[in-house]
Amino acid sequence: MKNFVILALGSNLGNRRRNIASALKKLSKISQVEKCSSIYRSPALVPKGSPRNWNKYFHNCIVAIFTDIPAYELLQKTQEIEKQINIIPRKKGSSGPRMLDIDIITFNNDEINTDDLVIPHPRISERSFVVYPLAEIEPEFKIKNKKISEIKKSLPDIKKLKFNPLIL
Repeated sequence: MKNFVILALGSNLGNRRRNIASALKKLSKISQVEKCSSIYRSPALVPKGSPRNWNKYFHNCIVAIFTDIPAYELLQKTQEIEKQINIIPRKKGSSGPRMLDIDIITFNNDEINTDDLVIPHPRISERSFVVYPLAEIEPEFKIKNKKISEIKKSLPDIKKLKFNPLIL
């Protein structure tokens, strides 16, 4: 059975567009990339007291894929892709700058809640950098019975950039 998965990709170090395009190329080797949003520019969410150099804008997009890979194996594969692209090492769980971050937003309609994996992603509806690109490619998508296009209206606007990472 093919699993329908929505992933969020983000980068705020190095050539952000190239990092995302490289991740998409690697994802296409383990899945069927169905849709990809435009890239959006959003401010970093940095914890209080973080170094000033952590406050670098992110480029973010949402990609919808089909895969035969189970959720935990997909998590491992996306973490491997992150490690291949993140040539600058960082501590696990760090919220500092990164060349690539991949989050599994949804996996079918499954609910998973473990130490390593929480699906659906618990803060989808709070994050413009997830909601805006998701509304672009899946406007009828619902979170807790509310359309993503409605949730978008309650969040701060972010800048849509003029390119799609699938054609980079």
